[in-house]
Amino acid sequence: MRGANDGCHGQAGGGLPARALQDRRADTTVHVLHGDADPVMPAALAQAASAHLRQLGTTVTLDMAPGAGHQPDAALPEHLASVLRCRTAT
Repeated sequence: MRGANDGCHGQAGGGLPARALQDRRADTTVHVLHGDADPVMPAALAQAASAHLRQLGTTVTLDMAPGAGHQPDAALPEHLASVLRCRTAT
């Protein structure tokens, strides 16, 4: 568990300096997969996070998994694999 004295306190990204995160943003794609039936973390939060990352210059994909809620769903890994296969095929 991380604490105030582990060398990560107050730094973005679990200890990475903000500059390192900025350098990585240009060549990293963040894939967001969220269940559209999640009652704990509404889909609007995933949409807002994706929009914010785009504003920061990050390449983001957002996929909503139909019917998936907050709990682990067996369909999610296959859905993600399918999405990534399609995205990398182009």
